[in-house]
Amino acid sequence: MTSLLQVAKNVVKLSDIILVVVDARQPEITLNPLVEELARGKKLLYVINKIDLVPEDDWKRMRRKIKPSIAVSAKLHLGTMMLLRKINEIAHGEECTVGVLGYPNTGKSSLINALKSRGSTSVSPQAGHTKALQKVRVSKTVMLIDAPGIIPRTDVNDVDQKLKHQFLGTHDVHRIKEPDLAAVRLMQEYPGLVEEYYGVPIIEDFDETLALIAKKKGIVGPGGKGDVPRLARALIRDFQTGKMKPATGHDW
Repeated sequence: MTSLLQVAKNVVKLSDIILVVVDARQPEITLNPLVEELARGKKLLYVINKIDLVPEDDWKRMRRKIKPSIAVSAKLHLGTMMLLRKINEIAHGEECTVGVLGYPNTGKSSLINALKSRGSTSVSPQAGHTKALQKVRVSKTVMLIDAPGIIPRTDVNDVDQKLKHQFLGTHDVHRIKEPDLAAVRLMQEYPGLVEEYYGVPIIEDFDETLALIAKKKGIVGPGGKGDVPRLARALIRDFQTGKMKPATGHDW
């Protein structure tokens, strides 16, 4: 944590503008107060990424609440040119260095690649993939700095926050000790989403639902019982990568 924090501090020091990247599925959870604190005094622009995973009304509502902000889908290259124009506007057309910060797996490296229009940084859906500071020139006037994702210590102690970050992907799914708890929290946050995606009936017992899905998918352990922890990891992975996404509005 200390080394990553120092990297983040260096990014802020080197940057004229800071992009705070958040996940459109849970923008308020991924705003990252630590990054905002580190960037105090700098010009900030919030980038609401992964808008392809939420209804249009949701991300438009987010933009009205989170200011100043630009909504994009780095994966589909939506809104990225608008973002570049906004950066130039903030910099008044002059050369600038832009730090890209946020939680792990909010799509920082993918965003930089989309702005560059070709692969320039190493991208992976695994949380914490970016290990060190990387500089990427995306235009004659704009240099971006990609850095490892930072997780505030407060999130470690807040159980609900921690579970939400686990199903979002800011924590590596393979290192989650109790994936079934994160899967249940996901089901609570998005009622009916998991059941619809896996084609099982909605019942009151979430643990029973997970066991049912595990058996349906053939993810079983000794005695033919559903292997819930292994299923939960696969389920979380499907949500993290956008295979499973909300089809209706969310109350932000």
